[in-house]
Amino acid sequence: MSENKENIEKKELAEEKENNTEISEENTEISQENTGKNISEEIEPETGEDKNPEIFIHETEEEAKIEENPEEELLDENIKDKFDPAKYVPYDPGVKSRGNSSKLPYIIFGIIVALGILLYIIIGNMGGGNRIGDLAQEEEQTEIEQTAAPSTDINDYKKKYWSGDSSITITDAFSGYKNAKNIEYLLYEKDGRTVFQVKAELEVKQILDYNGPDIKIGNDGDLSETAYLYFRKHQNDIKIYDNSYFYIPKENTGSENLDLSKREVEITNGNEVYKAEYSNGLNDIYNDSFNYGAMLKNMNNFYLKVVPKKSTSISVKFETKEKADEELNKVYQHLTGILNDDQKSKLTSSQKAWLDYRDSEFKFLNSVFFIKDIPNSAEISNRFSEKYKIKIIENRISELNTYKELVDKKGTVKLDETEINKQMENLKQRYATLLTHLSGDSLQFMKDSETKWSSFADTDLIFVQSLSAVLPEGETSQFSIGFEPYSIRLKMLQVYDDILF
Repeated sequence: MSENKENIEKKELAEEKENNTEISEENTEISQENTGKNISEEIEPETGEDKNPEIFIHETEEEAKIEENPEEELLDENIKDKFDPAKYVPYDPGVKSRGNSSKLPYIIFGIIVALGILLYIIIGNMGGGNRIGDLAQEEEQTEIEQTAAPSTDINDYKKKYWSGDSSITITDAFSGYKNAKNIEYLLYEKDGRTVFQVKAELEVKQILDYNGPDIKIGNDGDLSETAYLYFRKHQNDIKIYDNSYFYIPKENTGSENLDLSKREVEITNGNEVYKAEYSNGLNDIYNDSFNYGAMLKNMNNFYLKVVPKKSTSISVKFETKEKADEELNKVYQHLTGILNDDQKSKLTSSQKAWLDYRDSEFKFLNSVFFIKDIPNSAEISNRFSEKYKIKIIENRISELNTYKELVDKKGTVKLDETEINKQMENLKQRYATLLTHLSGDSLQFMKDSETKWSSFADTDLIFVQSLSAVLPEGETSQFSIGFEPYSIRLKMLQVYDDILF
């Protein structure tokens, strides 16, 4: 019995030892689970008591080591946590994994973002290269352009010099520009270039008033009489500009001198615009002079462009009307010497009527070319009308020469009443049109002149009829004429209409 008792005690001691070992392992496991928690979370802030007083943690030698090196213990515990058989949970297909399901959307989003970036890079390369590189290059180019960009302050350019003369600024030079009544300075961008423009408006009246020896106004001169008359009549409506252009290069923005790129004259009447290269430099402006010859030629070109081309022009043989008068007197005296008394009397009446007509016509021409309130207007009027006065005298010389030839050859006059009536009708229409273009003194002088011309034409026709030779029966004349004054007068009225419009 004692032996059995002893065996029983040994057996009980062994079981007790085994139970203590299991309890120790459970406490160790609990301690490991609580290790790494924030002590402030386990202890109440006011009492300092353990939140979980029912849990008793055995402080072993191993646990003391954990407190000395908590980071190393956390690493060990994470490893143990992954491989601890006690924490293994069998897979249950009916239960979804929270950890995997919560991470999956983030993984998918990350993949989409990565694919988007990759696609953007591919498209950028297909579109012409590395976009990032392009942006960097554009930024560098912009920085260069900003550094070399011309000034946007117009005063910076007004104070510069023309390359031809560094002793006076552009503003000072143009402020003394002859015949300029307005100077405008402009700064703008055009065709990718910075343009500094000086626009000078010129006085038309002052240009026309110039009467220097270096210009000639007339059909063979810089400005024709008709062009001069046109500008005189419209001198307050026509605008003339002298435009100087300076193209500013980016690499020369700091230079004190500006090079003239282009200079042009611009003429406009409000409807038509004429532009032409005017000069290769600015010497005339810097030298306080004016190129009248070049300007008048451009004005003449403008006139030819905007005014309909004239179908009628005249030319004369004599240089002055005094020389034409001398020739007229010679022809008249020769004709009277071969006429009989009756014919001579009729010629005298015709010539007096012509002289009255001539004086009225000269007054009309003076009024056409006379412009009020201009210097030497009477002189200019006489000079411009000289050719037309000579033409009137030459027409009479031609008529008298024809009559002389008729008498010498014993010819006859062919008077076609139908043709004469037709010419008279054309004269009335042309005369009526001309009157609509006239006013003031010119209108009255033309009316007087037309009345006196009609009187001359009637008396001259009577004289011409007296010149027809009486030929023997069966004999024909080798020379015959019609009545020319009607056709001559029609041409002159057309010339006057061309002068005015």
